[in-house]
Amino acid sequence: MSGNNDRETFRACTDALLRPCDGAWVLSNPRTRRHIELDAAAIAAFTQHAAGASEELWQEALNGAQGHDRTAPTGESGLWGDPTGLAPCDGSAVSGDALFALLRRHLFVLQDGANEYENFLAPQTSPLDDAHLGTFHQRVGQTLLRHRVRERWRWWHNQKFVDDGTAIQAAPYKLVQENFFDRYFANADIAGERILDFACGNGYFAAKLARLGANVVGIDTSEPLIASAQRNYGAAAEFVHVADPQAGLDWLAQQEPDSFDRIYMSDILLLLLTPEDGKPDPDNVTCLLSALARLLRVGGQMHMMEPNGTTWLAGRYGGEAGRNYVIVPEYRRPVFNVAPTLDRVMELVGAAGFVLADYRHPEISDDSSSDPALSAYANEFPLWDFLTFRRWPDDGSSLGDIRAHA
Repeated sequence: MSGNNDRETFRACTDALLRPCDGAWVLSNPRTRRHIELDAAAIAAFTQHAAGASEELWQEALNGAQGHDRTAPTGESGLWGDPTGLAPCDGSAVSGDALFALLRRHLFVLQDGANEYENFLAPQTSPLDDAHLGTFHQRVGQTLLRHRVRERWRWWHNQKFVDDGTAIQAAPYKLVQENFFDRYFANADIAGERILDFACGNGYFAAKLARLGANVVGIDTSEPLIASAQRNYGAAAEFVHVADPQAGLDWLAQQEPDSFDRIYMSDILLLLLTPEDGKPDPDNVTCLLSALARLLRVGGQMHMMEPNGTTWLAGRYGGEAGRNYVIVPEYRRPVFNVAPTLDRVMELVGAAGFVLADYRHPEISDDSSSDPALSAYANEFPLWDFLTFRRWPDDGSSLGDIRAHA
């Protein structure tokens, strides 16, 4: 131990929470999504030196104590998994200086005078950057690299759909999103309407709309997904592949004004406002929404199914089914969260000429989930928001006039 280390003081992170979990005590940080299971001796050492002590004193207090790393990689279960980051205990315990190193690595013990914690709570600078928390998208990207996944679209696709794209996996996408979609549009009387499914992916939902009697056009930038849509649902709807977002805007500009009765978008706004590369282009989003407003007839409806900006990626705590609670460590200036807040959505969509007409929180509608804890969570806290906007006319008409056009 160097004399320099003896003079350094290390203290407990004030964001750390100690809680009972699975019959043990777990030290958790809802901001960094890190977790360490501690035995009684480790808890005593942590509380004894929480206000500050040297590395030598920390290691001495942790001798004979045991801790288990229970931090799970982000994104292992895709978009619908529990984002809390808590893994099962694998039984590999560490003690003494190794336990101190684990507490340091997960930033439960911080060096006084250093900005290591603040520095960690920042976007990643590259896909290989593990020194910063980064966004949910960036963390998932690291998971894909670790698994050597080359077809990113396939990995994302199979989190939601079966391999050939003809059904949805028995998970929240099915139990929440699809069941709500089916109920809502079965009562919407869309027969004969012309509907644009923007960012339609594999065409699954476009085909559902077509089966209800609508004339549907789906557009997407993914060539493999559009190929799947044409293969599975080409007889039901029209599908258009565009090479990139700019080509998509060009295609929208070529369509006749007021030519669609409805527009549907699912899980796309978060990718536009917080893209995977961490480089948002607000001007592109503004241009897109204005282009969509041009295509929608006055009184027509634009539907958005988007992850809830508050509770989708919130850490999930509590043990009893139906007694879940969430911890929301960020909101206006998110580091990890990628879902836009409602005020941000309203600002952009309203500026493009839309008015909010309906706002719902889809729930799990049956008990067929194999994960009771997830079902309980989804019935208490929204995973998605379903927003319906109407196009606002350019002539100063009132909301009543808009409804008269519907």
